[in-house]
Amino acid sequence: MRIANGGEGFIGSSYAILWKLEDLQQINMDYQVAEFAPELFIFGSDGGGEAFGFDFRGAKVTIVRVPFIPLDFENAIVMGQDFPQFLETLFESK
Repeated sequence: MRIANGGEGFIGSSYAILWKLEDLQQINMDYQVAEFAPELFIFGSDGGGEAFGFDFRGAKVTIVRVPFIPLDFENAIVMGQDFPQFLETLFESK
């Protein structure tokens, strides 16, 4: 956020959309994240059927990839322990 407020494009062969900071609260409300996955806060998407979000369930926050439908943790995949690791995982995946 210090360098860019949102953006989209390829990171390696993975596609990522990172939403603008001022849009995040409304997007989380629109997707009813608090209802379906209350300890998740989504901040982006792969441009398809999956969201990227912060998982607040554990002692340490992780970044996960989770399907929009169903929006729950059952199919969540940990993408990193921090944002640089998340970007690295995107770069190396697919």
